[in-house]
Amino acid sequence: MKKIVVRIDAELQDIVPLFLENRRADVVKLTSALNAGALAEVHFIAHNLAGTGAGYGFDEISQIGYAMCDAIRTGQLDSLPSLISRLAEYLDAVEVIYEPPK
Repeated sequence: MKKIVVRIDAELQDIVPLFLENRRADVVKLTSALNAGALAEVHFIAHNLAGTGAGYGFDEISQIGYAMCDAIRTGQLDSLPSLISRLAEYLDAVEVIYEPPK
């Protein structure tokens, strides 16, 4: 799998690993919630992804979160499994490079 390089301010070095670990846990929670038909929980997690990903420098996480929210809003629930897979694949591929503050 090709690595996706994300450059992040070194000041975030202490919190980014936990952020990514929590997003990996979200993949498990999303899968479980979707399988249980708990769309409110899926939406809650997706909304958090949309709101936090870019703030940490992971625009793709936010985009996936927005896409999940849109899928729920428009009733395109069949796209949710592929979006969850996309999130998991992104998390597996992402490589963080910490850069000194500008």
